[in-house]
Amino acid sequence: MIDAGVFDGTHAAMMVNPGTSDVSTARTLSTLDILVEFAGKHSHARAAPSEGINASDALTITQVAIALLRQQLKPTDQVHGIVSNGGEAPNIIPRKTSTHSYLRAADFESLQVLQERVQRCFEAAALATGCMLSSTSLSPAYMEMLNN
Repeated sequence: MIDAGVFDGTHAAMMVNPGTSDVSTARTLSTLDILVEFAGKHSHARAAPSEGINASDALTITQVAIALLRQQLKPTDQVHGIVSNGGEAPNIIPRKTSTHSYLRAADFESLQVLQERVQRCFEAAALATGCMLSSTSLSPAYMEMLNN
């Protein structure tokens, strides 16, 4: 909206977000919205499993690597993710999987450090499985919002 000029000439803006309690100065973290896709090679899971490159394995390794990384993150760092594509059928080794994730940190500099660390989890999973990796930012990285 900023890039489209929606706020040109605006001198003040207010954000309202409903919640379960009254908060006058909510803390808004710096945020990045990313989609990661793993591409492998499909194969029949019983008839020819050794001929596949399992993109689901890459997704599993990613989830485990991020879970292990969490113990070393700052208390204000957050990684939220879902499996947005897990494959086509249980008896087919998936050739493509994807995860949609939010990365959040107290400030923009910390977000950049968090992004590098999480990106290495994605890269390690691709390397371990032989999958190709594609990572796309779904929106610009947003800086933390400072209350005034």
